[in-house]
Amino acid sequence: MSGAVAGRLEAARRACFVGRADELELFEAALHTDEPPFTLLLLHGSGGVGKTALLHRFRGLAERAGLPVVRVDGRDVQATPNGFRSALAEALDVPDPPGVPGDPPGVPGDPPGVPGDPAGVLGAAGRAVLLVDTYESLTPIDGWLRDEFLPRLPDRVLVVVAGRQPPAAAWRTDPGWRDLVRVIALSNLDAGEATGYLRTMGVPAWLHRDLVDVTHGHPLALALAIDVLRQGDAAAMLERMGAPDVVQALLQRFVDELPTVGHRHALQVCAEARTTTEAVLRAALDEEDVHARFEWLRRLSFVEHGPHGLFPHDLARDVLVADLKWRDPEVRATLHRRIRVHAMTRLRAARGRAQQLAALDFLFTEYSDPVFRQYWNQWDTMGQALGEPAQPSDRAEILALGIDAAVSCSAAGVSAAIVSVGVNRYGHPAPEALGRLSATHAEVWRTDREGTVTVTVAESTMTVRGRRSVRTYSIRP
Repeated sequence: MSGAVAGRLEAARRACFVGRADELELFEAALHTDEPPFTLLLLHGSGGVGKTALLHRFRGLAERAGLPVVRVDGRDVQATPNGFRSALAEALDVPDPPGVPGDPPGVPGDPPGVPGDPAGVLGAAGRAVLLVDTYESLTPIDGWLRDEFLPRLPDRVLVVVAGRQPPAAAWRTDPGWRDLVRVIALSNLDAGEATGYLRTMGVPAWLHRDLVDVTHGHPLALALAIDVLRQGDAAAMLERMGAPDVVQALLQRFVDELPTVGHRHALQVCAEARTTTEAVLRAALDEEDVHARFEWLRRLSFVEHGPHGLFPHDLARDVLVADLKWRDPEVRATLHRRIRVHAMTRLRAARGRAQQLAALDFLFTEYSDPVFRQYWNQWDTMGQALGEPAQPSDRAEILALGIDAAVSCSAAGVSAAIVSVGVNRYGHPAPEALGRLSATHAEVWRTDREGTVTVTVAESTMTVRGRRSVRTYSIRP
């Protein structure tokens, strides 16, 4: 990161940062020794505790020491080996390595250290720092990073990983990693650090003790309290903060006192979209002049900014989306549809790394769909499924999925079941699947007997039409 804006951002972050003295001392000592006492620093802590802020400070320290720094955010990475390499290539500003999405199928990625691989570029820099944020999104490739990627980096590359969950046991039990890893659990600021933060932010001294007591030194809650204070009545704010969930109470008060409807809609877009750029804001609001509101979003304490746009802290997003759902569902539906169309347009036009990001943005808009949620209960667990291209050896398993699903699903309340089947050597449909359907009293329509089967759905009925028969079923509300 370079340039005047980057310098101003770093200066502002440094001025507002308090506490974490032990962590800063440990990291800075590792920067200035020829043989650091550790290769990997694993930070973990709850949402809003300040992990990203600490990574920003680490970056500043490394850059002042003259070392190149590369940052990868797990929220912007498809959790596959090639997806991680592609994100690292983007951070290093080098071309995507072969084998990432967007390349011809079947082309493997280069192993680290060969031309075209971003790990080789990072290693060629000599002393360097790699920062990985939102590591909980990279759970599926934790083993690959530990066993394959990181061991091939030069020992002069210092790696810092930050996530919500404690590291897997293998990091501690592996004899090779045991002495190369330091694990630090981040907690809330103590009373002195929290008071210092409030003082730095210009909060009146008479409010310090009450704010520290009610927030328990939680960094995100402290920052939100300052945002709310700037809106108006301090006494009313303290009364509202008696609620058990202080972050939710503060956000609710902040939303209630937004200056204009335009600001409310901009905040709603930021909550609904995975990441928000001015282009996303223009598309969602159907307005051209959105720059002032985008800059307003950037200044909010609970809105973070990365290389691909703005995004609210996860704790804040949950509260904001819930507020929008009950406050004005029609506006939410309109904003959501426009965000989805914008993501789909980008997805169709993009290639390579840009296509990966557009796909993540599109999937995020689908998360609220009831059908989608049957398969993904929480957005933040989506990264725990490792997706890779199918191979010829997977053919039999893929064809068997329909049989397995039919056997295992609960079909209670089903009136009709359509089985797509032709001549095959896999025994489809399996007798146990047909037996399970028969037990629910569902009428089975087989394409090997009825030919093409069509389904027409009206407001309260569903008509199924085959070659030999037609039936109409009532749809239960």
